[in-house]
Amino acid sequence: MPRPEFPIDVDRQLVWMTCGSDAGYQILLSPANSQASWLDILESAFPGLEIGQAGIVKAAAVFHEGSPALALAFFDPERCDASSRPVKHFLLFLGASDEMLGKGPQLVVPALLSQLEPAYQVLWEATRYSREADIAKYARKKMAGQSVHLDLSAKVAKPPKVKEKKVVTNPSFTGEPELADDGEALGFPRWAMWLIAAVMTLLAVGVFILQA
Repeated sequence: MPRPEFPIDVDRQLVWMTCGSDAGYQILLSPANSQASWLDILESAFPGLEIGQAGIVKAAAVFHEGSPALALAFFDPERCDASSRPVKHFLLFLGASDEMLGKGPQLVVPALLSQLEPAYQVLWEATRYSREADIAKYARKKMAGQSVHLDLSAKVAKPPKVKEKKVVTNPSFTGEPELADDGEALGFPRWAMWLIAAVMTLLAVGVFILQA
């Protein structure tokens, strides 16, 4: 059975924000001449630009100019920046179909990144002193007139089930603690208490007789 692939026109449908090794986060690819605030749209999909744990594709549905868009965010499976922090990728796919919106978390990440590598290489080789406009211009030129295909066939990892612990209770327990009598509470069996009492009585009688 063929994998479900969805073609995306890079010039018209793709928005991509990420960072390089030294260069900071910026909008690397986006439709030319658009006045949209892509950062605001991405932040509405991923508040605080938090994307959870590595190995998981986070997905959200947003609207742009009245049309649905698929927002995806994930960590790069291989690259880290110059400070050893995993690189984050944020993408918008404009004009997304209902099927795409439902399969977002199933994105095969390496397959997409390999198609976008020519543009990403521009940002990866840039420095923090490079102009963002120049980086975006060269990256867009690398991908001009091309399409990428989304492979949405990855298996989504399910969270592990929590095992329930069975608690065995004593059926004879009434909820009230059993109280020992005073002697047993001190560690003496009852017969020993009687023996001590008898000895003390005999001693008292003997003392009385001697005094008489």
